[in-house]
Amino acid sequence: MTTIKINRQGGLGDVAMALCAAHAIHENGYGVELVTHPDYHLLASACPFVSRVSSGGGGADLNPAKYGLAPIHQVDAYLADLGFMEPDSNKKTLCITHSTQLVADISNRVLLHPGVGDANRTWPIEKWAELARRLRESGRYVALIGKRVDESGKGALVLRGYDTHWNLDHVNLMNLMENFGVFVSTDSGPIQLAGATNCSVVGIYSVVRGNNRLPYRSTLSRGKNYEVSCACPEHPCYQKMHNEALWALRGAPALKAGQSLNQVFSEWCVNANDTYGCMHNLSVEAVHAVINKALSPLT
Repeated sequence: MTTIKINRQGGLGDVAMALCAAHAIHENGYGVELVTHPDYHLLASACPFVSRVSSGGGGADLNPAKYGLAPIHQVDAYLADLGFMEPDSNKKTLCITHSTQLVADISNRVLLHPGVGDANRTWPIEKWAELARRLRESGRYVALIGKRVDESGKGALVLRGYDTHWNLDHVNLMNLMENFGVFVSTDSGPIQLAGATNCSVVGIYSVVRGNNRLPYRSTLSRGKNYEVSCACPEHPCYQKMHNEALWALRGAPALKAGQSLNQVFSEWCVNANDTYGCMHNLSVEAVHAVINKALSPLT
């Protein structure tokens, strides 16, 4: 069997989508070697469609920002550059071997990921707190995941009074998700991991379309995807990085040495009249309504 070597160093969501591409490649009769950062070796090794995991260099380079900027799903952007077109979404799912002891009823259980970091992916802490309070008052069990905020300023917000699962490895995070009806997060790696579980996803998206990032789900999975889009008239603004006139109008931020387009965009907002309003203006009511919709088939 011919083996195709692909290289995706990070982050978590991008590596997970590379593993989805590995699924499609395998279904087309090829083996897959994934070159990635050691932080992701455990995850990749648990994917049955990856024959070898390694570190270092080499392989088809899936690291450039263009894949996140593509007008199609990021998994399909990977596959297109690798010479594959796979129309069957069942062959592009994330498959990770994991197991867990399930609770009896997940229909009232909501897992939140109040991530903090890039301004275009950070929903205000007071809104996360209000959402958790409303969910609890309506009879839902609410728990949180995340990692402590590090020197980069990225991690998860602390909401006191709720069970919080800190710093779980990727496989154990999926085990936890299996015990919840819905997982709620802004655009993040854990959303991609949820695609390998029966936990539904409520994803909050600002700079990209949810349809280009939400995980492909198996038709056999109970988990479904739900997008909460921001009300910004420029949404999805990632695509507008290709608009030279708009780029110039907003100050044409210069790339620093070693900086990627993704890093530029995390510090730059296309809407001069309401910087990062995509996150600041998103209401608790809007997110709560989508969570209730996601849970309703489970009750």
